[in-house]
Amino acid sequence: MDPGAASSPAAFAAAGALGLAAATTTYFAPPRHYDIREAPEELEALEPVAEREAEDETADV
Repeated sequence: MDPGAASSPAAFAAAGALGLAAATTTYFAPPRHYDIREAPEELEALEPVAEREAEDETADV
C-alpha cells in the first residue's frame, strides 16, 4: 500500500462522510428508555432461581 494514500484527500473525504452519517444516524435515532424502577421487581422474581442455581453449583464442588 502506498504510504501517501492514507493522507489523500479522498481518505479525508470518506472519513468526513462517515462521520456525518454517524452524526445524522445518532440525531434521528430514538432515544433509549431505561426504567430503573421496575428492575428490582424483575430481579426479585428471578432471585429464587438464581439461588437454586448457585446452590447446585456449590453442591458439585
